[in-house]
Amino acid sequence: MAASITFVLDQGSGTGGTVPYGQVVVSDIAGGVQIQETLFNGDKIVDTGAHQALAFNLTGNPTIPAAAVIGLPAGFTVSDPLASGDNPPFGSFMYVVGCPGCGPGSTNAFTTPLTFSILLAGLDATDFIKNAAGYFFASDILNNVGATGAVGANTGNVTPQATPEPASLLLLGTGLGLAATRLRRKKA
Repeated sequence: MAASITFVLDQGSGTGGTVPYGQVVVSDIAGGVQIQETLFNGDKIVDTGAHQALAFNLTGNPTIPAAAVIGLPAGFTVSDPLASGDNPPFGSFMYVVGCPGCGPGSTNAFTTPLTFSILLAGLDATDFIKNAAGYFFASDILNNVGATGAVGANTGNVTPQATPEPASLLLLGTGLGLAATRLRRKKA
């Protein structure tokens, strides 16, 4: 299992702005995953009506009840189960998080990070997959030049869990063995 995967929002829909636009980090937590979208350069999440606040796909298309989505900020919505939707030009996605409070248009834009969790048994960071158009995530933004539009992520970088090396484990075991031997000698 991966500790976290960082997806870079570096694909824009022709609205200009500074690339990369931001990132989405998916981290494994007990009972599911935490998702954190952070936009860069002063970019913000909006709801223009043409795109979704955040859209993604999961392996096997599991049902995600609204009660399993924890920590969405005020203004964000999730249907039961998460609804599918389109984010042109980045294609269709199985799941979308909406932000009707982030609009209309560029009004009421949301300053990131957007952080929430999905608590679903067996769900981990590696379950986030590309859609038919080749994108892991898409988001509707107001960028630093005042234009709105969708941005997408088509790559992800895995940060593996820290696993002790065998030599480190051997050294730790030897140290514990020596400490136990000294403790027994002191008691005797």
